[in-house]
Amino acid sequence: MFKAKTLEERETVHTNDETVIGTSVKLEGDFKSEGDVTVNGEVSGTVFTEGDLTVGETAIVKANVHGKNVLIAGKVEGDVKSQDKVELKASCKVIGNIETSRIEIADGAFFGGECIMGKTSDSLETDEGEA
Repeated sequence: MFKAKTLEERETVHTNDETVIGTSVKLEGDFKSEGDVTVNGEVSGTVFTEGDLTVGETAIVKANVHGKNVLIAGKVEGDVKSQDKVELKASCKVIGNIETSRIEIADGAFFGGECIMGKTSDSLETDEGEA
């Protein structure tokens, strides 16, 4: 479950984040982490973390994303998989499928895809065994 922080606090105070991809950063390729990750820039490829993943309002992500908990306030084109919870904020636009145990969708959020809910596997690895 997410810590009791507002989106603004999660975007500006990164004391628990291991990695922050800033607004001026463009990342292409496969990104893998064991800690919490915040994306505020542009990413294409894949994003995998065993920790929590936050996609900030300024983020443009063209990638499949995986995290323990996933909070999306920006744009994501790709599939989203979380071990516990996905939270879609009012400012988000998600084009892709979501697989999660729990989901919270704010009024105004855009989601185009299918949602599969229920117990997800303990491992976040993809079917092919890749992150």
